[in-house]
Amino acid sequence: MYYVELLYARRMFAWFGSIVVIIGVLILGATLSFPAHVKLDGNEVGHAVPAHIVFAIGGYVSCIMATMLAATLNRDRAHLAYIWTRPEPRERIAAGYIVLDIVTILAAYVLVAGVAALVFSNIPQLHLAADAELGSSVVRYAALPLMWYGIVEVATSWNGLRGSTIAGLSWAVFWALLILRAINLPAPLEQVVIVLNFLNPLAYFTNKHGSSIVLGNPDMQTLLFNYTVQTVMAYCIFAVSCVVAVAAWKRMEA
Repeated sequence: MYYVELLYARRMFAWFGSIVVIIGVLILGATLSFPAHVKLDGNEVGHAVPAHIVFAIGGYVSCIMATMLAATLNRDRAHLAYIWTRPEPRERIAAGYIVLDIVTILAAYVLVAGVAALVFSNIPQLHLAADAELGSSVVRYAALPLMWYGIVEVATSWNGLRGSTIAGLSWAVFWALLILRAINLPAPLEQVVIVLNFLNPLAYFTNKHGSSIVLGNPDMQTLLFNYTVQTVMAYCIFAVSCVVAVAAWKRMEA
């Protein structure tokens, strides 16, 4: 069964990667008509793009890959009776699926970040510049598609609902929670939304100052706690979600 999941993950990654590369090529092609770098006193003048931006893009776009792969355990709901006749612990079967998906999601993260870096480096009057947030951003934005994946696994591993539908609806749910956070809701609704956003990967797309990147609002603080604690929380939610998903899947009736 691992091979079946490997084939599925490979096929999804091929589609995802092809689309990412094509979009990157189209963007580069569209910039060919841009004017060359402006020169002043013999030096090229251009706009510096903080290098951590490419990883923010990588994290956000690879969430698409995460939802394409999520509900892994749910996809086999019709074949559980056959799968569970194997002389192998159910936890090991589930863990094998999840590990394959994690590797694929991280590969998508690296691919998108690489394509974004290539695009920014070749657009006239733009250049990437290293910044203080680079190291922490690489770790931070990799956690968010993994967190998304884990949450969808928890929501789908224990039931017979169509996992792909839930994975798709997660985009609407997470965006709705983020938008509600930006609205001044009366108490206690505001407190409820704040708590729910701790399980919202989109709420973790912030810079080190806590400002939301996806909403483009420098004054909006989506989460409490500092940047490092938030990153640790994202990884913890991902890890706990996977463990709970495996435990719930193990107890499903065939």
